[in-house]
Amino acid sequence: MRTCKGCGSPILWIRTEGGKSMPCDPLPVGYREREGARGKILTRGGHIVSCDFTNDPTAETGYMPHFATCPNAADFKKARKKG
Repeated sequence: MRTCKGCGSPILWIRTEGGKSMPCDPLPVGYREREGARGKILTRGGHIVSCDFTNDPTAETGYMPHFATCPNAADFKKARKKG
């Protein structure tokens, strides 16, 4: 498994429906889809979904984009602006 260059955490790369690879946290999390929700999840099929997160074991599961949890995510945004 690969690791984040910013924080060293394990990351899982998932291809989105648009064809881009997105770094995600490797452990799936439960969610309930809700249009307009602030939470975002990437499904196994590469679909980005607006959602509310839940611990309900019957909920759908997906992967959290790593930039939402990386303590150094702002460093990558700065690097893109400079480039």
